[in-house]
Amino acid sequence: MRTAIDLFAGTGAATAELARRGWRVIRVEINPAFEADWRDIRSFVWDGDPVDFVWASPPCTEFSRTFMPWIDQDRPSLEAIELIFHTLRVIREARPRYWILENVKGAQRWLGRAAYHIGSRYLWGWFPFDQFGKYEYPDLTKKWRLGPSPLRPVLRSRIEDSIAWAVAEILERNLNGRKAA
Repeated sequence: MRTAIDLFAGTGAATAELARRGWRVIRVEINPAFEADWRDIRSFVWDGDPVDFVWASPPCTEFSRTFMPWIDQDRPSLEAIELIFHTLRVIREARPRYWILENVKGAQRWLGRAAYHIGSRYLWGWFPFDQFGKYEYPDLTKKWRLGPSPLRPVLRSRIEDSIAWAVAEILERNLNGRKAA
């Protein structure tokens, strides 16, 4: 059985397609409002066999604010940076065949130039990013149309179904030794 770790899983949308396809998905989430297999990345340790894939979507608010000229914040908090360090630690421990760290454009100042981006989603990692261009993402603009609501931050951060589907397709094709169609 293929195994994925979803760090900062939130609603689980990023790996929902993998779970639907029969993958074992281990969800790590710091927000108690969301379901998780493990509550806090700071205490999560992977000591099992290498995994097939790690998806990580660390909180982006701090990185977004540093990119906005009207907000007086020139760097993310130490906690935001600490969460990135723990993300990279877990990736190192899990030794995945492929991994993606997703965040916002403003994170490039601290993480380096993103390998790829789809809409406002900036992606770093070890993944065949060049294969993303073969897919369409019709649901990317929906988050900009969200009205005021207590759920707005959750809905804005939710990974779009089209991206999750493309990731699953690319992963399975590459893990099975085939290139994306």
